[in-house]
Amino acid sequence: MTNRQTKCGVAILNFIGSGNLVHEAPHYDQLDWPSTVQYTKSVEARGYDSAWIVDHFMLGRDDAIFESWTSVSYLAAITNRIRLGPFVLCNSYRNPALVAKMATTLDIASNGRLYLGLGAGWHEEEYAAYGYRFPSPAERVASLRESLTIIKRMFTQEKSSFKGKYALIDNAVNRPQPKQRPPPIMVGAYGDKMLQLIAEMADGWCVSSLPGDPSDASPDVFRKRSRYLDSCCEKIGRNPKEIERIWTGHVIMADDSKTAHERVDFVRDKISRSVDRGEMLKVDPDRMIETFIRGTPPECFTQMKELCKAGANNFVLYFDDFPKTESLELFSREVMSKLT
Repeated sequence: MTNRQTKCGVAILNFIGSGNLVHEAPHYDQLDWPSTVQYTKSVEARGYDSAWIVDHFMLGRDDAIFESWTSVSYLAAITNRIRLGPFVLCNSYRNPALVAKMATTLDIASNGRLYLGLGAGWHEEEYAAYGYRFPSPAERVASLRESLTIIKRMFTQEKSSFKGKYALIDNAVNRPQPKQRPPPIMVGAYGDKMLQLIAEMADGWCVSSLPGDPSDASPDVFRKRSRYLDSCCEKIGRNPKEIERIWTGHVIMADDSKTAHERVDFVRDKISRSVDRGEMLKVDPDRMIETFIRGTPPECFTQMKELCKAGANNFVLYFDDFPKTESLELFSREVMSKLT
């Protein structure tokens, strides 16, 4: 592992192009498992700290996507060093005791390299399509709290019991115990209630652009949310520095300014066309681009430092030329290597 205090991870695209909610992979036009595998190997070879897979059943163009936990398990077997995790598991889709058992097995199999990402869930159409009831926001947060209680217990006890409103276990056995004692739990969140929950129960906070409203990816908003998380920790007597702060967003870069601007214009135009065709929620392409890390390596480095000043100490980055590795390699060489 690197000695850098600032960690850099990469989002491995398991879906293609743009869809009605997201725009992540403008050059990725055909879902291809070998591309996923080779890209992950490049992430490890270039010195990144982690690789992540989003947890959805339908996303991107034509809703074509590989399932996250199966993907992460496979990628753990073909890597040796990097941490791996789902970004982030929807709490509603899996029994929390089962998640604890799955996570324990993967942590052992990967020799202690698991990041367990968890979230309350948000994709209402996906819930309906797959037969899950879509609870209210308050229910989803309360249910996640119970799930975290169960998972944390099972990570540290060979037998655990818990009776709540949404979940129940009775002497659930988790033997053997995970390699990490315990694996870090990173929770994806933005709102006040979720940040309060993170302060109480999680090891890390993940935040990324909301569908149709990417303003929360900006340094100013990240700073405000991070400070609120600090205040939540202080209220309960927890050291805020115990919680990792993970910023998630796009990177568009090139060696020279002209090429970098051309790539930014290409992505902006593609977002605009997707919005005009109704493939994406209505967003302002210019505002969305402003939340990206973009430009030449020195420009990208400056933007990264601004996010670090805002509180970020870990990153999950979407490189817009996926599945090509040029930006991945350039960022590693000219930006990541200079971070402290």
